[in-house]
Amino acid sequence: MAETSIQFHLSIWRDYAPSHPVALRDEDAGFQVVTSEHHLQAEVYSWPLRQDPFAGISKKEIRDDLQALLAKLDVSRPPADRSLAVLGDFVAAGEKAIKDGEVISVPLGSGDTTVGVNSLLALVLLLKWLIQCFKDRPGISVSIR
Repeated sequence: MAETSIQFHLSIWRDYAPSHPVALRDEDAGFQVVTSEHHLQAEVYSWPLRQDPFAGISKKEIRDDLQALLAKLDVSRPPADRSLAVLGDFVAAGEKAIKDGEVISVPLGSGDTTVGVNSLLALVLLLKWLIQCFKDRPGISVSIR
């Protein structure tokens, strides 16, 4: 079976405060002490997806709208801008597209076994579960790569 590339990588982060100072070695500057004031984050959940979550959406404008919502969760944005609420906006838009019949199942499989999978529905269900799991934890942010 051929390995496919990752199409979508979701990470959940939490604020990280080291229990004691940590020193980073920089060849040019020597050592730099890192403390809780440096706004570090630790990854607490990671999910790489090898299928296109938008494969069953034929309308370009719906795909573009959903991808624009995910772009708000780009890892280059500050953690405060990548909240679970932003992820919730994507979930709501995905649920609307599904409810409106804009998403179909696409064949997925290997060898002789192929099944129809609604990849957006699968993604929305996973994201709803993640929102439920992490909604009450402070310092949580989300990134999509």
